[in-house]
Amino acid sequence: MDFTTPYDATTPVTHSLERIGYTHNIDWRHWHNIRSDSSPISDWIPLEEGKYYAMETLMRSWGGDSHYTLSVEIETTDSTGHPNARRAQQYLEITNDDVPEIWTLTVEGIDDGMYKLNFVHPTTSETWQSDELYANMSANDFKWVIDEYFWQDPWWTGIDVTVEYYDDTDTLLDSADGTEVKSIYTVQALRRFESYTFSSVTVLIDSTAATITVQKPEEV
Repeated sequence: MDFTTPYDATTPVTHSLERIGYTHNIDWRHWHNIRSDSSPISDWIPLEEGKYYAMETLMRSWGGDSHYTLSVEIETTDSTGHPNARRAQQYLEITNDDVPEIWTLTVEGIDDGMYKLNFVHPTTSETWQSDELYANMSANDFKWVIDEYFWQDPWWTGIDVTVEYYDDTDTLLDSADGTEVKSIYTVQALRRFESYTFSSVTVLIDSTAATITVQKPEEV
């Protein structure tokens, strides 16, 4: 956390972050059970009302149910230490600029033909080829064909897929009703990463006559 230089989006600066606490695995909400190899409670930190401060938090999940909790206490003249030095409701706003990866695939000229996708791993440059995809398949079927790619190191994530359909006047439809000529699949990772899950993707046309384009995460 940088508690010396308030954050200002209009005049951004490079913040110098200082570690103020850390902990190892503990039971659900047992933050008061402090282990000898942990320091989960910081010293008192002077903050200015109405200001924003840069803070980075990291959590590692080893599988199973996971949780992360951040709590704030307010010091008073009669505070005797942590925790719960002052039992009062406070307001803390936390925002982050780390968003889930999102990318889209557009099919124009929907038919029942097939195609495949080739994903290139951003660090190993290895290519992963999907099984057959259909130009008119549902969001759920599309998901299960490409889902396997994202279950690999270093992501190990599931994905969520939605699809929107458009008619020949480019009007958004409530659902596929037989008049759709274009579909846009939106794919979102269910975890957050420091980099994108693929550096490029190639569409391999088989029997479909549709035009298929992919908008990569950095372009969305």
